[in-house]
Amino acid sequence: MMEILLTKQDSNYWAIEYLALLGNETPTQKQIDLIKMLMAKIAIEQKISFDHRLSEQEKNCLLLATFGKTTEQTAKLLNLKQNTVKKYDCISCAN
Repeated sequence: MMEILLTKQDSNYWAIEYLALLGNETPTQKQIDLIKMLMAKIAIEQKISFDHRLSEQEKNCLLLATFGKTTEQTAKLLNLKQNTVKKYDCISCAN
């Protein structure tokens, strides 16, 4: 499962679209901001799921990658060699 990061403009667009769907064609900025906050909260609370075939180390590497950690940072955090982290990234993408 790969998360797609939305830009500020994207989240604004989707908040306005959602409010329009609810019947509010002219939302205030406060209403838009509230919907954006709720959408972000929902995204954060979504359960993260991994392929059951991945090892715990591979899952940890992928999780750190979703948080924007580099190969070097991930290797240091997990006490692994950078080549191992790169290998895990390749394996997980192939699965």
